Amino acid sequence: MDATLIWGLIALVCGGFMLVYGASLIRVVLAFFGFFAGFVVATLVMNWLGLAAGNAWLQLLVEVIIGAVLGLVFYNLVSLTVYLSGGILGAGLAMFVIGALNLQADWLAVGITGVATVIGAIFGRNLGDWLPVLAASVAGGYASVVGVGLLFRSAEEVAANRLLPSGLAPIVVFLFLVVVGTLAQMQIRDLRRRLVRR
Repeated sequence: MDATLIWGLIALVCGGFMLVYGASLIRVVLAFFGFFAGFVVATLVMNWLGLAAGNAWLQLLVEVIIGAVLGLVFYNLVSLTVYLSGGILGAGLAMFVIGALNLQADWLAVGITGVATVIGAIFGRNLGDWLPVLAASVAGGYASVVGVGLLFRSAEEVAANRLLPSGLAPIVVFLFLVVVGTLAQMQIRDLRRRLVRR
């Protein structure tokens, strides 16, 4: 079994969970996002340092461990949920824009994502009840598109795009998933409110 297939499945599971349960289980969604972010960052750092050329299964084990640790950290940072959600929203939107514009400069992409994460963390609280819904939808849509890309693209294409969705089809799918995820979470939240009133 190819390690890229496992990475794609992990991204799809994380993305699907974030899309469906975002607003109602934000703490668990933060853990899933932390796992996904740690997994992706570990992948990128290991590739950048040239450590990925060895055993793919050892690389996968290191990435899963780093992802699990970051997921646990995000899960336990309940007091910072608003800031983490805003940062996730900013980072997800930045990565979408970077992919849409097909920016190839690695440090420029990291800088844009970092600035957008900080802006989202600071100003995200102004979105009120919409923040966890939008953050989970953007993160879930992004992770799902990355997962599908990992499953159906060659290793060379994945390496060239650095896990960023580029091209018209992934961008349309991302937007579609964000809209559907947002609407689904709003329906779930409204249903829960109606059930609590009874």
